Amino acid sequence: MPVSCIRINLSAMRHNMKVIRSHLPKEVNILATVKANAYGNGAVQALQIALEEGFSAAAVARMQEGEELREAGFTCPIYTLGLPLPEEMTQGVENDLIMPMDDTVEAAALEAAASEAGKTAEVMIAVDTGMNRIGVHPADVPARLKKLKAFSQIHIHGTFTHMATADHKEKDSALAQLDRVD
Repeated sequence: MPVSCIRINLSAMRHNMKVIRSHLPKEVNILATVKANAYGNGAVQALQIALEEGFSAAAVARMQEGEELREAGFTCPIYTLGLPLPEEMTQGVENDLIMPMDDTVEAAALEAAASEAGKTAEVMIAVDTGMNRIGVHPADVPARLKKLKAFSQIHIHGTFTHMATADHKEKDSALAQLDRVD
């Protein structure tokens, strides 16, 4: 019985990243999502190619994946997409990972982890515009930002949302999600 195998064509991956980069102005920063070992393509290899082709940052699902990229020598910004569990906060801070935050993440615990590490916790505010997975309701974002200003060791990079149907041919739902951010 034959054994299954997958072969990753790194030159095809490089070509695809060049094409993506060519469609965007140089001043637009592109983030390479390399979670789950770059979907089986090899996170280290995929991120190296992405950075060589003009991408500027990485995204992973969990803190462990970000730590592995730091251990591999990457210094670019690394965003985690999964909310930090209390036991992962120190790991995220120590590895200079940019973590998502919503109203379920305990800011005081994140501040304590940052204080203990002698660093600043870097965060992005997750805004739930319709994916219904993580995030603050758009109307609650100003109040959340105001509360977070009280924490001197939490730095907010900005906000983000997760598009539920961005890959669908019909774009009405995705455009409606973007309208909720305004």
